[in-house]
Amino acid sequence: MGIAEAKQVLIAIGSKGEIAVNNRRVDPVELKSELSKIPEARRKTFPVILRADRSALHGSVVSVIDVVRQAGFENVGLATKVIR
Repeated sequence: MGIAEAKQVLIAIGSKGEIAVNNRRVDPVELKSELSKIPEARRKTFPVILRADRSALHGSVVSVIDVVRQAGFENVGLATKVIR
């Protein structure tokens, strides 16, 4: 299933800034292009979940959030892991 048919997008950010969209590696400069495959009419409510490696730089995460917002997505969340 391609990104256009997905029910949500999971963006993973690795410790060195690498990005995967729905488990498929994407060059960071191509992220906006990849997200544009989702029809614009669906973007406002389409869920986007970000998951970052604990070693990922804060700036990398913020840059991804900026790209997601610039692409027109508003339903953005962060995946977390409970540490006990």
